[in-house]
Amino acid sequence: FGPIGVRSMFPQMLDITDQMFTRWERFGPDSVIDVADNMTRLTLDTIALCAFNYRFNSFYQNEMHPFVGAMVGALSEAGLRARRLGLVNNLLLSRARQHAADQDLLCKVAHDLINERRRDPHGAEKDDLLNVMLNGVDPETGEKLSDENIGYQMITFLIAGHETTSGLLSFATYLLLKNPEVLQK
Repeated sequence: FGPIGVRSMFPQMLDITDQMFTRWERFGPDSVIDVADNMTRLTLDTIALCAFNYRFNSFYQNEMHPFVGAMVGALSEAGLRARRLGLVNNLLLSRARQHAADQDLLCKVAHDLINERRRDPHGAEKDDLLNVMLNGVDPETGEKLSDENIGYQMITFLIAGHETTSGLLSFATYLLLKNPEVLQK
């Protein structure tokens, strides 16, 4: 994630950004664009492509990828669970089932990507974070990461990376539109 590594990701970043702007152009100048929704799509797709060489193709469909819904549900319920008594959490069975289903979907997406990469005959040639995690060996212990650990790392990257960046981009867009002289510069 140093400057050279990030710079090597620019073509993928530009690819996803072009998809977003093309979509905006196709809506026309009179359309209202949900910037926060689009920035979520932009950052999720960019991280997935740069880090895992995977395309969610969020700009080619109206609905968000199911990963996003599961992520929002899992994070929301996790926050609520932390503020409730354990007994209350145990009594809310439908919420517990939904929380487990959301977590399962997150893990399924990650493990599907891992399995897809392992099946790819050219997978080892890809220059991305997933390859580093799959093929990297600790120089001191000789150990490799387990698929379970890799899956957790992937989920963390997708959630933490896209959530904060999409918020930043949404607010930056708002502030630039409110300050046209800054936008012009």
